[in-house]
Amino acid sequence: MNDNELALKYIDQILSIEPDNLLAHYKMRNILEKMEKWEELINIQKKIIKMVSNSKKLEEENKLIGYSYEYGRVNLEQGNLENAERIFSTLIKSHPNFIPSYLGMVEVLISKGELEEAINLIEKAYFEHKSKILLIRLEDLLISIGDPKRLIQSYIKAINESPNDNELKMLLGRLYYRLEMIDDAMDILDSIDTAVYTNPKLYCIKGYLYLRRNQTLKALSSFKELCPENRISSINYSCKVCKSQFEEWTGRCSKCGDWNSFQVDFRGCELIK
Repeated sequence: MNDNELALKYIDQILSIEPDNLLAHYKMRNILEKMEKWEELINIQKKIIKMVSNSKKLEEENKLIGYSYEYGRVNLEQGNLENAERIFSTLIKSHPNFIPSYLGMVEVLISKGELEEAINLIEKAYFEHKSKILLIRLEDLLISIGDPKRLIQSYIKAINESPNDNELKMLLGRLYYRLEMIDDAMDILDSIDTAVYTNPKLYCIKGYLYLRRNQTLKALSSFKELCPENRISSINYSCKVCKSQFEEWTGRCSKCGDWNSFQVDFRGCELIK
């Protein structure tokens, strides 16, 4: 029996005598989190929610959402698609603003071979919640199946709905760049008002577009040094809570532990380390 299992045994003994001992429940939760026992965490978190004051209920309910999501991920990774689908579907219905549940459901649908359903889900979710994380996942999906036309239509629809969203324009310019649509990329990037929106990555992409047009007199060789070309299509993320930066999206921030806290980070062009 390892240290965690031994500690859980002692806490169980305490709870058998004092079932409403909130501190013991917290200690059990901390151990179970380290062990990633998500199903057990769901059960203990429901008990905690009943015991805490009203001022703490929202925080504890958010933890329950996160544990449920992680349990769905475990089922997905283990191939228990029906359980994973049930969990993610429940989260989507009960907590529609929890973006990771949509991405989990998309992975379930892809695993079941229901690609069109996955695309429809993520398209619908984006236009309901305007999360650019969903839009980027949609981009990866449609690029992987060779359907850039549908993707471009989604971007144009998004921009038409939010014509002042310069980040959307930059994402579309990045997409055009990926597709070698040089003139279209330059047109959409030129429409960005740099007086109100400045971003090093914007200038990096435009730099390479000028180079593709053989306009070397623009002195854009400096962009080559600043922004390696194989990083132009990359997307970075940051946590809204602790501001940590990441190269890949995850449902939970590994720094502060919050779920559903990632956003697309448009602050610049990351250099190769």
